[in-house]
Amino acid sequence: MVHFGLIDSSRNQVPLQRIEIRAKVHGYTAEVIATMTYNNKMKNPIEAVYILPLDEEAAVCGFKATIDGRTIVAEVQEKQEARDTYDDAISSGHSAFLLEESDESSDIFQINVGNLPAESTAKVELTFVCELTVEKEGRVCFLLPTVLNPRYTPQGGNSITASLPRVDSAYEFDFELLVQSASEIQEITSPHSKLNVVISSEDKCQATVRLAEPFKFDVDVKVMILNRDPFLPQATFENGVTGSNITQDFLEKPLVTLNFMPDFGKQEALETGEFIFVIDRSGSMSGDRIKNARETLFLFLKSLPEHCHFNVVGFGSSYEKLFSSSTKYSDSSVNKACNHAKNLEANLGGTEILEPLKYVFSQPVIKGSPRQVFLMTDGEVGNTQQVITLVKKNSTHARCFTFGIGQGASTALIKGVARAGQGTAEFITSSHQMQAKVVKTLRNALQPSMEDIKVTWDLPHGWDSQTIPKNLPQALFSGNRIIVYGLLSKQGGGRDEELQGKATLQATTRDNTSNMRTITHEVAFKLELKESDGCSMMHRVAAKRFIQEQQDAMGEDASSWSDDLKAKVINISKAANVVSKVTSFVAVDSESHVPIQKPMRESSEMYALKELFRSKKKSAKSKPQPKGPSPQLSRMRHSPMAAESMCYDPTIEDSFDDILAEEEKLCMPSAEGFIKKEKKKASSSLTLELIALQSASGTWTLSAELAAMLGVPVDNLQKACPDGVVFPLWATALALVWLHAKCAEKKDEWQMVGDK
Repeated sequence: MVHFGLIDSSRNQVPLQRIEIRAKVHGYTAEVIATMTYNNKMKNPIEAVYILPLDEEAAVCGFKATIDGRTIVAEVQEKQEARDTYDDAISSGHSAFLLEESDESSDIFQINVGNLPAESTAKVELTFVCELTVEKEGRVCFLLPTVLNPRYTPQGGNSITASLPRVDSAYEFDFELLVQSASEIQEITSPHSKLNVVISSEDKCQATVRLAEPFKFDVDVKVMILNRDPFLPQATFENGVTGSNITQDFLEKPLVTLNFMPDFGKQEALETGEFIFVIDRSGSMSGDRIKNARETLFLFLKSLPEHCHFNVVGFGSSYEKLFSSSTKYSDSSVNKACNHAKNLEANLGGTEILEPLKYVFSQPVIKGSPRQVFLMTDGEVGNTQQVITLVKKNSTHARCFTFGIGQGASTALIKGVARAGQGTAEFITSSHQMQAKVVKTLRNALQPSMEDIKVTWDLPHGWDSQTIPKNLPQALFSGNRIIVYGLLSKQGGGRDEELQGKATLQATTRDNTSNMRTITHEVAFKLELKESDGCSMMHRVAAKRFIQEQQDAMGEDASSWSDDLKAKVINISKAANVVSKVTSFVAVDSESHVPIQKPMRESSEMYALKELFRSKKKSAKSKPQPKGPSPQLSRMRHSPMAAESMCYDPTIEDSFDDILAEEEKLCMPSAEGFIKKEKKKASSSLTLELIALQSASGTWTLSAELAAMLGVPVDNLQKACPDGVVFPLWATALALVWLHAKCAEKKDEWQMVGDK
């Protein structure tokens, strides 16, 4: 396994001495300034390369370097022009830096450090901005990635990482995060680190966050921010920037950022569908990754609706199908699939993802069963764009949902496939995150699709708005966030001191009876218009979204773009100082006046490495029914039902408090008891064990295994069964009571199992 770092021409590590992170969070947007310090201890100047990961949606918008006290600031140039500038500088003996995005994968960046003088210290300062994700309870998640695993390139392709060695170096790490929120900050926490958090005592809308203990930079820095009323629509504002030397009015216009997290109300979940699970079983998935994949697949299988079809496809260098084609959901098929999931191994070689996806999309669609594809992978592929293109081509008859397994899963692949397949993307780096994300994704897949999604603007006379992105997502899910930018402009002369407006999000949905209804969310805003003295994060994130939309439409291969599109992207990239597929940052120390006399060490290996990074991929292989409910269970408000099918009624939840309150009457006719009343919470593994006992129809049987989990002999459970209630119904009630009593804090993880 290769780790990224600073590598010289002889593939020796140039250890980082220190990383300093200064970050700001404003609402749902973050700006990060990362300063990396390293030292050339060699007797000769060197050329080194530093390959680093960033989220594919991050916008690199600043780059400067300090060498022996001299600071050089990079500028954005067209990519080939920047390469020529860099090559000319180092051939003339000047120090130079080049930062560019990979031609193949938009979440890999390379910094070339050329003519780093002998026995000198250099600092590289990188600035990027990004949108933040929202997790459970509406918590805003700031995530600083640390490790991106090497990409696997299919046979015939070119890997940009295959020749790099593992880099393991210790260095100092300093972190500070400033938080600014539109509403009161309730809590700031981290799942991995102890934090020192100071929240402003005045309005409680600002906070400073630092690490409370020495941090080993082998896991992600993750900070969770919970604000008051996190689900309300929000509008944040940024004034335009003046004084740009680029002929481009993008930065001069005020910008409104809209954050919607629409709630479409209770909807009937789809009762059928075709669910195909495509599981990465390549060698890189070994260890915790394949373990997480096993548990993820198991939970999916147990949560599927009763009247669906499903299949499991594992892939590596080749692919294997569990069933010859998608099969009906039944006890026998689910048991076979669950046993298969328990025995999954990462034993299929490399990561050839195209062929299994081609197979999936080539299968006939089952009438009346919408196809949903779930891709689980660590994302270590080198033909990302080919995969995304294939998914987009088939998006009219298959939605794709993705899971990035393990730290360092490619955001370009995971998010790109979900975007192309009109689904959602989730990242699972530990098992404690898994259950909630699986249930959330399956809920999305079972929701009726949202159509005709649009944002309209109500602005004062003379004002207009350019919506970014222009094409809003075709799939919008209840409870998921959507961010939209409005670039505002005024026609004619005059200058306003303030602007009041309103934005409306609309979408239509079709229920199970094919009736259409319109969902509407509104947010009003009032803006104080004034001059800004510099470009800030929101304009840059909006510029990145604009550029990303062009790349999604035209493809990652910039050589196929039209001249007009390329010129438009270059212009906005330069204006916003945001690197893109067709632009790069270049910095040259041309004022030293002391040409480096000793020859720089650049071997053929370094030359090949640079050219390999720049090259484009040319190819890639890449029982009887009871008469009625018992008096004890009548409060559950169920109609008489078949023992094999315990239908879910949403009002059942209201009655569980009554059941638990009368637990002794219902479940404890003897001193032994049937559901032990200790307050001890159930572990995730016990929860999964109980879920494993559920049948395909959603019921439990009064088995020895269930009795063991309840801690009561089977005979006692049978004797306690109320008159007129068959055993499967009684067992199901006991299992649900156990879940509510022992796993209430994990309800979002087993909710769909309970619903079924």
